[in-house]
Amino acid sequence: MTAVSLMPSGQQEADFDNLMVVFEKLARSFQEIFSQGTKIEAKAGPITHARYPEWRISQNPFGILLRYAPGTTIGDVVIHIPGNLISQIIDIAYGGNGQIATRGSFSHTEIRFIERLANKLLPLLGMHASDGIAPQSRLLEMQTDILAFQWPKSCDQIVVASIFVECPDIKSATISCFMNVATAKQIIEGLSEKQAPSADTNPVWKAKMHSAALRVHLPARAVLTRAEFPAARLLSLAPGDILPILLPNQVPLTVAGRPFARGTIGEANGRAALKIEHIEGSDHE
Repeated sequence: MTAVSLMPSGQQEADFDNLMVVFEKLARSFQEIFSQGTKIEAKAGPITHARYPEWRISQNPFGILLRYAPGTTIGDVVIHIPGNLISQIIDIAYGGNGQIATRGSFSHTEIRFIERLANKLLPLLGMHASDGIAPQSRLLEMQTDILAFQWPKSCDQIVVASIFVECPDIKSATISCFMNVATAKQIIEGLSEKQAPSADTNPVWKAKMHSAALRVHLPARAVLTRAEFPAARLLSLAPGDILPILLPNQVPLTVAGRPFARGTIGEANGRAALKIEHIEGSDHE
């Protein structure tokens, strides 16, 4: 799937690729919220420019519009979710196969799901505002009629990010997140301020903090094997019984409960040892 710009190329605004960090986190949040009984993948697509009237015409009328105010000094941010995507996810959550007839309105169950979804997205949108105060972000409007949604004509030029939702059990769908150009620039400025290194950082203090952090003890665990047995088998165990297990080729090493590395079991100085062969999240073998 590809996103199409609905604004003439001669009127394109500045490059808004720096906003991708916001929409990538938003996509991951949608993926976590939607994954109810099925494997759903959500990916942030390209950021394009459009004019709101043309964008609205290109959308299916059956959908939900969530308008947020990310902060006290930031313009509105709107998320549009196709109605059929919501209906399919709810159907799967209640034991269906996701194959539903096309409808034009939401059920009470779907509305309650949308309300919970809107609240879960609230802090995520607020943390990227330039004033940086998440509690001041708020949901301004939840509109199920796209034709009744009031978007100011003074904000016709919008920046649109697409989030592509795909799953073997449901039809692919595209979630849209849009804002006017001025709001997009405000958010980019806020991100730049947070990422910029402080000129007042004390190098001595920074070195001491780094040294202290490196001395923190973290729990590390190497799991040799895992096995699953029926409850009846476990209840019938007695001293002397033998449970067959298989040792993996590579043993995972977790640090503070998170995957850190993989290696093989061997011996060093007469003691069992783990030889690290791969660090997770890197190309080091």
